[in-house]
Amino acid sequence: MISKVENLNTTRLLECKNLFKKFANEPVLNGINFCLEGPSLLALVGPNGAGKTTLLRILAGLVTQDSGSVQFDGYVNSLASDRVGYCPQTPVFWKYLTVYEQFLFLADLYKIPRKAITERIEFLIDALRLESVVKKRVEHLSGGMQKRVNLAGSLVHSPSLLLLDEPTANLDMEAKAYVHNLLKELILKNQILIVCSSHDLMEISQSATHLLIIRDGSQKYFSNMDDLSSIPGNELKIQDLYSRFASNPTE
Repeated sequence: MISKVENLNTTRLLECKNLFKKFANEPVLNGINFCLEGPSLLALVGPNGAGKTTLLRILAGLVTQDSGSVQFDGYVNSLASDRVGYCPQTPVFWKYLTVYEQFLFLADLYKIPRKAITERIEFLIDALRLESVVKKRVEHLSGGMQKRVNLAGSLVHSPSLLLLDEPTANLDMEAKAYVHNLLKELILKNQILIVCSSHDLMEISQSATHLLIIRDGSQKYFSNMDDLSSIPGNELKIQDLYSRFASNPTE
């Protein structure tokens, strides 16, 4: 499916140090700390209102933290937009443009060389199975298809850090499985680093390499999934960890 291979010898490093954020004097993030080395996929989980979207928006450079720092690929607190792809939970598009025109517009925004645009768009159309809708205006697509277009748009510029906010919400089971297989291939073949929030614990556990659980803006748990599974006699699943650290209000 994915033929383009990039940066195979590059180690991606995303580091968050003591992130704090308030809105209207209400704490939203309370000291988030983690270091993630790519290629990998960090599953970001927690109940509604935990601060997941705010964390993703800070990583994307759309919101500024009150204190703390974010570093990725040597950039501190000012991640280069051409290195970062952000797929928000609510699809963002220009409703009067067709799917193909959406991608052309985004390619121009990211100043992708003209000779590379056609190849890149064809890759995205194939990767997200958009052949049947490529000439349709996005406003006329189903919610699930709009989610696919949204994800494809975040990949137009071949980012090395991909931030996904509930990317498979409203997709059917087949489409969800396909998207996660795509993410696995992006990690393996393009060596990118992905941070993905999700409420579907079973689904996200199938592709995650790391797990970050937050509740009420506070970090409750962070681990490499391989480290967790290698503990002798430890049969904890991601659902068990979620119940322990995110669902229990007295924890």
